[in-house]
Amino acid sequence: MIKRLNNAGYIEIKKDSKWMLEHKKVAQEVLGRELEHTEIIHHINLDKKDNRPENLALFNNQQEHIKFHLKLRQFGLTNPLKRQLEEIKLK
Repeated sequence: MIKRLNNAGYIEIKKDSKWMLEHKKVAQEVLGRELEHTEIIHHINLDKKDNRPENLALFNNQQEHIKFHLKLRQFGLTNPLKRQLEEIKLK
């Protein structure tokens, strides 16, 4: 399988002479179906290269995804890994 990193920082894989985003392929394999054109895959730890199934979350559409990010910002949770590191430093 051929992989590359695109300009946005996402891993792409070549499948049947077409390039596709690896995180979407992983999500489709877990779901057992193709993604709807409106569905968004979110990287939980915000690492665009971490395409493990447990790091991916599915949103029905971009509006839900944006609301999620707004809630994270509202509660100061923009980067879960950074927050964990800061908590460790405080101990």
